[in-house]
Amino acid sequence: MRIGFTYNLKKDKVRSDPNGRDNPAEEDWDDSDAEYEDLETIDALAAALETCTEEPVVRLPCDHALPARLESEHLDFVFNIAEGWGGRNREAFAPSLFEIFGIPYTGSDGLTLSLTLNKVLTKKILMAEGIPTPEFFVVRDLGELRDIPLPFPLFVKPCHEGTSKGIRNFSLVRNPDELERAVSWVLINYHQPALVERFISGPEVAVGILGNGPDIKILPHAEIRFTEQNPFYSFECKSLVDEEILCPAPLSPSLTMRIEEIALAAYESFGCRDLARLDLRINETGEPYVLEINPLPGLSPRYSLFPIQAAAASMDYKAMVRALVGQAMKRYSMDMTGRSARRKPKGRALIPNEDEVWKGEIRNRVREPDELKRFLNLDDACISWLKEHGERLPFAVTPYLLSIADPDDPHC
Repeated sequence: MRIGFTYNLKKDKVRSDPNGRDNPAEEDWDDSDAEYEDLETIDALAAALETCTEEPVVRLPCDHALPARLESEHLDFVFNIAEGWGGRNREAFAPSLFEIFGIPYTGSDGLTLSLTLNKVLTKKILMAEGIPTPEFFVVRDLGELRDIPLPFPLFVKPCHEGTSKGIRNFSLVRNPDELERAVSWVLINYHQPALVERFISGPEVAVGILGNGPDIKILPHAEIRFTEQNPFYSFECKSLVDEEILCPAPLSPSLTMRIEEIALAAYESFGCRDLARLDLRINETGEPYVLEINPLPGLSPRYSLFPIQAAAASMDYKAMVRALVGQAMKRYSMDMTGRSARRKPKGRALIPNEDEVWKGEIRNRVREPDELKRFLNLDDACISWLKEHGERLPFAVTPYLLSIADPDDPHC
């Protein structure tokens, strides 16, 4: 099986300064590539993927050459951690290409990735689904701060960034002046609206989920204990690895059950696939609130939460990667040889979208029972029974379902 591996590589200097200073102020730290992985992680993942195939793993940086590489490499499968670049749909870039070229891949599709990167849409969907998340409002212009609809303390972050991009120690605000400073900084530096939400001051818990459907496995929860100087996951905190991680987290059985209930509901509501990490905070009454959903969690073998949680579940790094590959392949009815139980038309994705299913239903309508023989292996007795119950026709036949079409449709 020929496996491709798509990624974005972090620059050598993480805490770089656009003005060339050795010790820039925190608001000037360059976090433009914060979502990307370092070479140590890329090498570790490639080595783990080598255990899934007898062929060399094809490394595919997510850059402008990626479409041509996907077309020329004749891949059977892709392990994707690419974050993309540019706008708010950047994480959908690579998965959309995989679907164009009909290549199975790990992780969530472009729709899920774009939704979860947009923090405002994420919170709106969570609220619509009845999943607790802190109250919020959106600021597009400083003039909107004349009316502040929530009490302090508040927390400010860009609307569509990940990996603590745009989050600094001054993002936690306790008065109108601090709020204006934090919002202004987001508007100027990230050229996007600022999300302002009620700050939940209790413990922060990360929930790692691996798998799909009945195979879903919730990894041991991780509690993140921050220092007084860095009381939340700011860019500074992540850059300095300035926190204590307790995994498994010392939580009561009832709280653990509630956290898992909420995390699973969010995972399924957004259509996450194969893996995700959800970040929650617990308020003073013990109620968990979802802060973030990350279907592309960091996978550093040295400091990322998801591998730490997998290790707490007795999965070493290579076993974790094999499990992720296995879950994705199961979705596509593939085995480790790259063979699929489904016929894969050249240049087409294995799983059609809803529009394709509907087109298939129209093409495959049947008006007489005898026409079903084009699609199904039916004996004469079955056809006779269908003729006697003709009011149940017409049907529409697809590879996935046999559905009764609208009997009032004049085109049936």
